[in-house]
Amino acid sequence: APRTTGPLAPYDTGLGGRARLLEPRLDRARGPRVPLDERDVGGPPRQGLETESTHAGAEVQHPGIGDPRQEHAEQAGLQAGRHGPGPARGRQPASLEATRLDAHDLPTHRHGGQAPARILPIMIRLGVNIDHVATLRQARQGRVPELVAAAHAANLGGADSITVHLREDRRHIQDEDVDLLLRAGALPVNLEIAATDEMVAIARGFKPASVCLVPEKRQELTTEGGLDVRANADALSSAIASLRGDGIEVSLFVDPDEASLLAVGEVGADAIELHTGAYANARAPGEVVRTWLALRDASRMAKELGYRVHAGHGLDTRNVGRVAGLPEVEELNIGFAIVARAMFVGLTAAVREMRDAIDRGRETAERERGASA
Repeated sequence: APRTTGPLAPYDTGLGGRARLLEPRLDRARGPRVPLDERDVGGPPRQGLETESTHAGAEVQHPGIGDPRQEHAEQAGLQAGRHGPGPARGRQPASLEATRLDAHDLPTHRHGGQAPARILPIMIRLGVNIDHVATLRQARQGRVPELVAAAHAANLGGADSITVHLREDRRHIQDEDVDLLLRAGALPVNLEIAATDEMVAIARGFKPASVCLVPEKRQELTTEGGLDVRANADALSSAIASLRGDGIEVSLFVDPDEASLLAVGEVGADAIELHTGAYANARAPGEVVRTWLALRDASRMAKELGYRVHAGHGLDTRNVGRVAGLPEVEELNIGFAIVARAMFVGLTAAVREMRDAIDRGRETAERERGASA
């Protein structure tokens, strides 16, 4: 798979070797995104054909960004109220291992064929977790970087909501952060909390748009897994009833397995958020396939059980495409990778890169499902 070189190395964007920035329309939160401009970072658009190398050593040619032929075809399709012609389709690989690509990569073109014409994706929401903006601030116990400014920057980059985890030990997000974010109103706030009486009472006082109940251990660096729903059924049932009684949407952070999803039915919830950590941390091709299949099956089962499906944890621009391609997934919550990338390109650009990777993953999967139908 192509790799980014130059000032962006060693960050692999997973977007054909280029970090593409999309400037969404001002009404991006109300419907599908239509790119107004697409360009290479660090230089002007390239014309004509570009050449990239794959792991297999072959060279692939496809229309470059700004190619008049490609732009004309896309505009013609959009103006006609339909998508332009799809790419030439070859035989599908039987597994990720058979592709000879990095297992996490989601190609945006067929080998030897043209890149797919840009289509309008079925919308998938992006929640940007800004916990680690607060981590940087807390390193000096100061006032900067400011979380409200971070929320506005994420909004400009294409975020649909802001996620913050108000931990019991207050290691990064503070109570006043939640209050300021809610009063600023840049984006809806999704508040992650443990299912304790104290934290539920705090959430009910804030009344955010949504609450995600998560497991929490003081000694952990980050959330290490999903909730043990059955073992904590009484506490979860009580928390969910209280929050929903105040009109707050509630999701449960769970592992992608059948037992966890069935247990959710015993406590009630509006949505489930699938823990994607095992998939994101997988390195061997076979393990990537196994963990992705678990996410696929869990998302299908959750939808059949009547829950809205969210997902998140450990996702970045290289591995998010295949999760975004799951048709049941309505929302992805991503934080660390975006904040880390923002150190080099800025938060708005980092969110745009993630937004682009998500949309490409979704529309590529939609194409493939349409071709096999």
